[in-house]
Amino acid sequence: MSSTSRSSTQTTDSPILRTKQQAVKVLVRVRPPKSTDCEVSTEVEPGKITIPNPYFVNGSKTYTFDKVFGSDATQAQVFADVEVLLRDVFQGRNATVFAYGQTGSGKTHTMNAYTMTGSASQPCVVLQRRDAGITYRAVDWIFERKRSLALNVTVSASFVEIYNDEVYDLLQNTGPNGELRKLKVLMAGRRVTVQGLSEEDITSSEEFESLFVVALKHRSTAGTKLNVLSSRSHFMVQLTIKTKILDKVLTSKLSLIDLAGSEDNRYTGNEGDRFDESRHINSSLFAIRSVVSALKDNKAQVPYRNSKITQLLCDSLGGSASALAVVCCAPERDNLQPTHNSLEFAKDCCFIKNCVEVNEMRRKSTASSVKCEPATTRKAPGPSSLKENRVYEPSLLLESVEHLIKPMVEKVLAERQQSGVSDVGRPSPPNATSDDQQKITDKILTVMNTATLNELKKMKFIGPQRANKILAAREIGAFESPQDLSRIGIPADTLNMILQVNFQVPIKLV
Repeated sequence: MSSTSRSSTQTTDSPILRTKQQAVKVLVRVRPPKSTDCEVSTEVEPGKITIPNPYFVNGSKTYTFDKVFGSDATQAQVFADVEVLLRDVFQGRNATVFAYGQTGSGKTHTMNAYTMTGSASQPCVVLQRRDAGITYRAVDWIFERKRSLALNVTVSASFVEIYNDEVYDLLQNTGPNGELRKLKVLMAGRRVTVQGLSEEDITSSEEFESLFVVALKHRSTAGTKLNVLSSRSHFMVQLTIKTKILDKVLTSKLSLIDLAGSEDNRYTGNEGDRFDESRHINSSLFAIRSVVSALKDNKAQVPYRNSKITQLLCDSLGGSASALAVVCCAPERDNLQPTHNSLEFAKDCCFIKNCVEVNEMRRKSTASSVKCEPATTRKAPGPSSLKENRVYEPSLLLESVEHLIKPMVEKVLAERQQSGVSDVGRPSPPNATSDDQQKITDKILTVMNTATLNELKKMKFIGPQRANKILAAREIGAFESPQDLSRIGIPADTLNMILQVNFQVPIKLV
């Protein structure tokens, strides 16, 4: 017999908690059987599910989770447990809900609840509004909460597809033949950015619905023997919620993910493109299981980079976001082995703990709010009060420091280039190739697009003022080339110095 125990959430004592340690919440949902005369292998009790042990005759296995929903559970009942997690999004905490399970186990119905008619060239998406899934209910909840509490909140939406381990923007079909735009995923530690991903501001559920339908039309689906409308890709809806409270802006990202289902090609009848899709789906799901297993065993190295989907999930599994997994199961005896595999995955997820953080940015006060006394009325400070009365202007100090240090830095760099050394003990190539140039550029963009405020402050010649400007510029749009840093007002020669000192750039980029 197997069971899973849950630990309580530990938090710090603050009105808006800066960090809190929180286990991944796990819900299990068993869909109704496909026919009334099929043999059912699942037995559901409150918080428990029991299945026959697939490896021992007359044996059974019982699992315990946060919640277990039987085949008679409604969409509203499932969402009631998701709603608890959504409260974090107005406090600047990231949150993720993802559905996992074999193909045909009810993941898409649970998350998105739609039907598709028409042809492949002219698909028609019909949302089941009365029986809406988690995604649409979450959007409704956010706007209802905003209205009832009169919150100063802005919401934007993005839609991503991971198909054959490539990332696509489902709102941008700008290719020469109308194909979707392929995107690049940048990672810096646990910080992940999808470069060039489009975001659309939304002010109501109706505006979200119009974008949602467009994205679903572009998503890759096809029929298999096990599922008439089988998802051939992972589908992610990402909502960015910015809550303004006095001089603070709390930013959170809510990710709602419908994972493609695992497939056994002996039963799906996949051939050709379907077989290739199935191979990529199973490979990416194996990568997710490997990440979960490594986190459960507290391994030093977690293989997030093995797949695009695990890169996108790195903040949700062992990262800084609240996370909830909805594991969907099929009750039929024929599906016992994949159901057992799904429940084992769910059990491992229970051991993962995230350190949930608040994403907060303080807005600068206006000049009119700072009161200054005339110079003639001030008393000459004594030795003990010099530190209290002295006023420093950060921008003037920064310019003074640059004026003094810049010649020294340029002299050192010139000596290194003459001696053929770009870093300590490392020869510098006389001319960087285009590949070297691209690697340098990618490194710079990864840091500038993903680094936190504290990480930027620690960089040489960046400091607090420029770090805040970089974050503000990123809100407008990601940096796509090093030259884009000029948007924050850095002169070209100063920008070259910053890049050379921080990234050991052997040639000028601007």
